[in-house]
Amino acid sequence: HMPINTSNLRHEYIIFRHGFSVPNRERRIVSSMKNGCLACNGLDAQGVGQVQESADHLMNALKKRNVPLHNGPGGVIVIASPFRRTQETAMELCGVWGTVVNAAA
Repeated sequence: HMPINTSNLRHEYIIFRHGFSVPNRERRIVSSMKNGCLACNGLDAQGVGQVQESADHLMNALKKRNVPLHNGPGGVIVIASPFRRTQETAMELCGVWGTVVNAAA
């Protein structure tokens, strides 16, 4: 990928996709809020492992850039949609980082 000049930007945004979910495994598409928030539509064991591994890689990359992982000004703010798979992804990510999910989108 090409380097991007971010010297004039105040904030940086990182998109972190949810891990493999139970619906992924069952080849189901879950896109409604009603169904997306159900406990049965969260991450499966593979997805939890994916998130933990990716969270660790991202944490190391941010630390190399001296980005503080604490919640609040100057730190990383983790925001997730109300869908179960994204909430569980955010919780796993924050568990690896030792911080908390900030808000629901």
